[in-house]
Amino acid sequence: MMQTEEQVKTIAVGGRKRKHLVKFFLNDEEYEKLCRDAATCNKDLSKYIRMTIQWIAPIEPPSVEVKEFMRELRRLGVSMNQVAAKAHSLGYVDELEYRRYADEVMKLCGEIQKEYAKKGVKLFGNN
Repeated sequence: MMQTEEQVKTIAVGGRKRKHLVKFFLNDEEYEKLCRDAATCNKDLSKYIRMTIQWIAPIEPPSVEVKEFMRELRRLGVSMNQVAAKAHSLGYVDELEYRRYADEVMKLCGEIQKEYAKKGVKLFGNN
C-alpha cells in the first residue's frame, strides 16, 4: 500500500526517523503469537517486527534465576580468591589448586556471559 505525500508528512511529524506506515492484517492466532513473542523478548511490537525484518533473531533475555545464579557464581569465585589469599598468608592451604578451582568458576561465568553477549543480552550491569 503506497502512501500519499500528505500521509507521509503526517506520520513523520514529531521527530520520527521512520516515515512509512505499514498496515497489515493478522488473524487472532497470529496476533497473539506476535504479541507473546515480542513480550518474551521485552520488545514492543514495532521494534520486534523491525528486528525480524533485519534478520536479527530476537532472543529471550535470561531469566531472573539465571541472573541470580550468575551473581552467586561470581560471588563464590571472588570469595574463593579472598580465602585463598588469606590461607596463603597463614600458610595452610594449597593455594595453586584452590586458585585453579576459583579460576574455573570465573572462567565459567565469563563463558556464560559471552554466550549471552553474542545474543545481545547483558548479564551484569557493570560489564
